[in-house]
Amino acid sequence: MKTFHLSIITASGITSFIILGIYLILNPSDDVQPKVLITDIITTPKILHVGDHFTANATVKNVGSRTVSFFSNHISGIFDKHVVVSHYNGCSGVYGGNILMPSQSKELTFPSPGCDYYVANSSGTTNVAVKLLYNIQRMEYAVNASKEFTIFPKP
Repeated sequence: MKTFHLSIITASGITSFIILGIYLILNPSDDVQPKVLITDIITTPKILHVGDHFTANATVKNVGSRTVSFFSNHISGIFDKHVVVSHYNGCSGVYGGNILMPSQSKELTFPSPGCDYYVANSSGTTNVAVKLLYNIQRMEYAVNASKEFTIFPKP
């Protein structure tokens, strides 16, 4: 990061308030930096058993001061074990754009609804890593979250 020092010498002394204005433009404060959270990661059904086909949902919340945009297929969830992704034949996914104003939130489903689904293929604990790609003023950012789930044997 470059620091600029600019002094204007006037009859009344050195004026430095202009420096502060330049610094704020080049280094915006934390409250205007991108801030998106992924919360409330759940599965449907909520209790998973071996052989279950399921999807997952997460709430995406814009806690920043700028508008956030993303496509619904820009959220992904990868399970580290006990789960595989399966694909519906003849799927035709339609992915809509989303806009979140500051303090707005939206629930998203993954994998791609209508095209893919998860299958619990063995029992045990598994972690899902969730990632969302989003844009603020044409700049791309990413946010990650994770959660542990338990897959139970068939009843």
